Amino acid sequence: LDGFVTAAGSIADAEVFGPFEVEPGVARLTIRAPLAQSKPLLAAIKEESARQSAAKRSGGLRVRVDPQVIA
Repeated sequence: LDGFVTAAGSIADAEVFGPFEVEPGVARLTIRAPLAQSKPLLAAIKEESARQSAAKRSGGLRVRVDPQVIA
């Protein structure tokens, strides 16, 4: 999840909560940003997700976006 923390750090006013372990082998990371930063944040998350996929990282990943915020 370090790559996602780094990606969020490139977004102005983004807040990072975690990562923290919710059960053995499962971690949660929450990233929050102002509405004006939603598109850059999503782009950074997609880029990092693609990077990890290309690197064939093991394990699963779920990205959830608050649909009420993204228009």
